[in-house]
This record gives sequence, structure tokens and C-alpha cells, in this order.
Amino acid sequence: MKIIKQYLNGSIESKPMDFISSVSLCILQFILMVILNIVSSSIIGLFIGEQWTYLFSKIITNIIVIILLLKIYFKPNSDDKRSVDVNYTRSITLSCLLMILLLTISFRLITLVSFNPIMNYLASKSKMLHYIKEIASQTNPYLLVLEITLIGPIIEEILFRGIILNGLLKKYSPAKAILFSSLLFSLIHGNLPQMFNALFFGILLGLIYIKTKSLYAVIFTHIIANTLSIILSVLEEYMPILGNPLFLTLLGLLLLAVFIILYRKNPLSMEGKAT
Repeated sequence: MKIIKQYLNGSIESKPMDFISSVSLCILQFILMVILNIVSSSIIGLFIGEQWTYLFSKIITNIIVIILLLKIYFKPNSDDKRSVDVNYTRSITLSCLLMILLLTISFRLITLVSFNPIMNYLASKSKMLHYIKEIASQTNPYLLVLEITLIGPIIEEILFRGIILNGLLKKYSPAKAILFSSLLFSLIHGNLPQMFNALFFGILLGLIYIKTKSLYAVIFTHIIANTLSIILSVLEEYMPILGNPLFLTLLGLLLLAVFIILYRKNPLSMEGKAT
């Protein structure tokens, strides 16, 4: 865990990374995940039940993979001082949280309606999505919600913004770095409907990451977006208006307008707080 502490306190910095290197990182991460998940599941399964084995093996595997990737793709600061990277571990203020909340909810509502026809079409053609739903239906729903709303966002943000985007920013302009990291973020979702949505969401996360200079900010954004998707899918059955595209669009645009007004009044409200 020392490497994680070093990352958070700024005593290490990311190595420059081109697009090919970032692709290699994703492939390495996938291979490590598969191998370590098999090993950890086999060991943990000897002591606890199958469903808890899934959860704990996933957590342990992800922690080990993140530590290994940090060791490979990060290096000690040459002058033993805080580098530019360290800004990306800033904490976030309450005003920043509120601004992110407005932006994330408005983005999710607007894209939910805008992308819905495309998503439905792609879903009807995707065998992979059917396979994923089949696996999800056999998983404890509480563990599934925990993975979607907490574990997934934390791990994905450390990997795609904390490691990959950090490295790409040392090679490319912010626009190119965000685009490349978003493409990879999209591809790892493995099926067309999710890939399409993840591409645009990845761009939003990249913009927030650079603006706030905080890994915590994008983790919070990711958690809110995933949680909102689950809440809407559950409440739609009891509140039919939540299935109304016009209502969702207007609500999303209203929240976006509030965000823009507040941001124009105080651009610093989106700044992270230096640790």
C-alpha cells in the first residue's frame, strides 16, 4: 500500500505515455485481472460462500492490479518535490461537489433521452450485452449494486484518469489526451450500447478531471452517474413520469442552465482544493 500513499502525497509522478503505451496498459490490466481473479477466487472460495467470494476476490484483485500498474507506470519525483501530477489528487470543496452534482445529473438525464433510440437499437444487436445481463441476473443484486455504484467507479477512475490520462497529458494536448483515454474507457466496456455511452461520459470525466485537478472529483462524478441510472430504472416503475423523454430532457436542460449560471458567476467553484 506504500505506493498508493506515495501517489496521494505526490512523491511519485506518472511517466509520459503515448496512445500505444496506454493500449498496452489496458491489455496488461486485463491479463492481470483474469489471472489474479482466478487465483484469488480459488483461495478465498475455500473459506467463504460463492457470492462473497466474487466480491472479495474482485476487490483484492483490483487493489493488486492498481499497485502493480502504479509501480510500472509511475516513478519517483526527480527533485523529491510535488510535481504537476500531485494536483490531480486534490480534495474537493463543497461548492465543487454541488457543481459536479448539477453537471452530472443534467448530463445523465439529457444523454439518457438523446442516446436512448441508438442504445436500444445497438442493444438489440448486441450478443455481448445479452451475455452480461445473463451473468448479472445470477449475481446477488446487492453485490451487483455495490460493484456498479462504488467499486467500479473507484477502480476505473484510478486507472483511466489517475494513471492513463495523467500519462497521456505528458505527451499530448488536453484535448487529445482526453479523447484517447475516453476511447479506451469506451472499449473496455465490451459491448456497443455501453461503449457508445461510455465514450461521451469518458470525455465529461476527462474535462472534470482537468478542471478540478482532482481524482476524487471524477470518482464522485462516476458514482453519482451510475447511482442515478439505477435509481431511475427502479423508480420508473412507480413514477411513470420518469419514463417521459420530454420531462427528463427539460429537467436535464434546467439543471444544466443552473450549472452554467453558477459557473459563470464563480469559475473557481470547480477548482479542487490543494492537499
